[in-house]
Amino acid sequence: MLAESPSVVWASRLLGRALPERVAATDLLTALLAVAHRDRRRVFLLGGRPEVLRTVRQQVARRWPGAVIAGSHHGQLSDEQAPFVADAIAASGADLLFVDTTTPQTEGFLRTYGDLLAVPVRQGVGASFEVLAGVTDRAPASWQRLGLDWAYPARREQRRPWKRLVAAHSLFLLLLMRERVHPSRPAGTGR
Repeated sequence: MLAESPSVVWASRLLGRALPERVAATDLLTALLAVAHRDRRRVFLLGGRPEVLRTVRQQVARRWPGAVIAGSHHGQLSDEQAPFVADAIAASGADLLFVDTTTPQTEGFLRTYGDLLAVPVRQGVGASFEVLAGVTDRAPASWQRLGLDWAYPARREQRRPWKRLVAAHSLFLLLLMRERVHPSRPAGTGR
C-alpha cells in the first residue's frame, strides 16, 4: 500500500505500520497514463473546471496518444447529475477512471457508485488536472521532500481556507495520538 500524503507515511512509521513511500497524485496519474498509452487502455476523466478538463484532454491526446479517452465530465457535478455521470462512465468501457474533485466529493462519488462503474482502476488524483493543464505549478522537489507540497499553491492565495486546514490537521493529530495510545486492529484481521 502507498500513500499520497506525507503525513500518512509519517504517521504509519510512528504507529509501527510503516508504508514504504509516498507517491504524489500527479506522479501516479502520469505513470498510469503511460501504462494506458502503452497498452491502449480506455481512460475516463472526471473533474476539474470545464476549461481545465478541456486542456487535460488535449494534453493526454498529445503526450499519451495510445491512451483512448473514453469520456470525460467536469467536476462541477451536482448530486442530481452524479447518477447520470456514473451511468456514462459505466457505458464508456473505461479501464481507468481518474477523479479530480474535492476529497470529500471524490470519496463520496467512488463510495456511492464505485462498484456500479465497471472500471477496474478508479483513482482520485487530487488537483493533478490543474497541474497537467499548466494552471497550477507543482511544488519544487525540495518542498515535496519536506512534505509541504500541499502548502505550495497556498503561498499566493489570499483566500486559502486556513481555518479548515488547521482544524483538519488538528483532528488528524488527535486521531493519531488516540491510535498510538489505544491501537485499533488492522483492517482485515477479523473482529
